[in-house]
Amino acid sequence: MGITELPLPNGNLNLVKQTGAANFKWVGENQPIGNSKVTLGNIKLAAKKLAGIIPISNELLLDSSMAADRFVRDELVNGIAEAEDITSLYGAGSANAPKGITVACATNKIDVNGKISAAVIYQMVGKILSAKLTNPNLGWRIPGVLWADLYSMQTENGSYIFKDEMKDGKLCGYPFKIDNNITVGDDENGLTQIFFGDWKHFLIGTAGALQISISQDASYTDGSKQVSAFENDLTLMRGILREDFGVRYEEAFVFADAIHTKGAATAAAFKLQEEGQEENQQEV
Repeated sequence: MGITELPLPNGNLNLVKQTGAANFKWVGENQPIGNSKVTLGNIKLAAKKLAGIIPISNELLLDSSMAADRFVRDELVNGIAEAEDITSLYGAGSANAPKGITVACATNKIDVNGKISAAVIYQMVGKILSAKLTNPNLGWRIPGVLWADLYSMQTENGSYIFKDEMKDGKLCGYPFKIDNNITVGDDENGLTQIFFGDWKHFLIGTAGALQISISQDASYTDGSKQVSAFENDLTLMRGILREDFGVRYEEAFVFADAIHTKGAATAAAFKLQEEGQEENQQEV
């Protein structure tokens, strides 16, 4: 998505951000120039620990016909990436966890409380385009459950609104990524969100590379029980990554909340299936 990555020297980094624009005015000859005060704020990134342990059977490592250790390593890396994705959107911003967009940009939320519509998409784009962003790198993160609704959306006269450009990976002229780490509620409406913004203003500060350690002697906690790797003939693979997230400009992001998915997506997908069958019949 084009986010900005920064190193965290000694685990911390303080950044200056502008919260108010400088004011310049035209003046006449020999007239005093007014004071143009720029309002500045501060972003502090402090490394927080993202960690996990995966226990592996030693028999699996010895008897597997494939590189089981590499498979587990890949699962560990994917698990960390998934946790990062979720936190970038929903992180509470506590002493131990970074702050996500829904918290940092809570004032830029659009409450839909219904099915997604083209009007909501246009409202989101308009909100970002009205912000003073220099050379924006705009893009969408949308849940896969809403793809069919957006793809099949039509005007009153039956013309598709986004279908042609979505084939090229764009929505309302801007690239989108399917992100199934966006939550979908298990309530009767299946509430979810869509995110849009200038992703270079999302900061990830990292204090070093991912650390992967392996031990056959350590133990891990399973619920309330301590499990010994040595006693149970296991290998433990542990991953640790120290990083923090930040949003440089709150006005660079907007998200639509409380979008209904139950019923709407199913109907849209069924309609697309019918259209595909009709096209196949015409070809025959």
